[in-house]
Amino acid sequence: MFSSFAPKSVPEISAVSLNTENIAAALAVADRCFPNPQDQSFLRGHWARVLAGNATYFCPDDEAQLTLLDHFVYTQGGEVIAFGGLYRHDAQPDREWLNWFGVDPGYRGHGHGYTIIEHLAGVALRRGSSILVGYTEECEENAGTKRFYVSLQFKPTDLYLFRGEEVRLYERKLKGDT
Repeated sequence: MFSSFAPKSVPEISAVSLNTENIAAALAVADRCFPNPQDQSFLRGHWARVLAGNATYFCPDDEAQLTLLDHFVYTQGGEVIAFGGLYRHDAQPDREWLNWFGVDPGYRGHGHGYTIIEHLAGVALRRGSSILVGYTEECEENAGTKRFYVSLQFKPTDLYLFRGEEVRLYERKLKGDT
């Protein structure tokens, strides 16, 4: 699907569902990816909802009903190096949104992010979704994230406010990709 954008060497990593056995290691990686204490608190609450099986909830920031779909922990050589998930706005059944996607800073720049996005896009496509949406706060410290999305042929689209921050959406068509 993303073959024309693949790095020269794609690392071998494994995906397992987020669970009570791997959440501590995943949170350690998440804290390195998202050092802001507010982000860390929000993520902890979100993953607690995932583990409790509370898949559907109303998100006041989005003014929408959200359904949490899959959340994965990615390992290489038995070590947790990344995490990522998918959710859906119930009013937009053709789209799946990246949810708390991050690669440990020590593993960035080697194709891990590409491999994870390809995995998540495949999961979304198999479920019938036609668009994958990523997003990031519209600030200079996220310039690398923006370049990453664009390098994988995500197109910048709308701006909106989320938790008081201006956020840029990036969309990637899944159906018809070669």
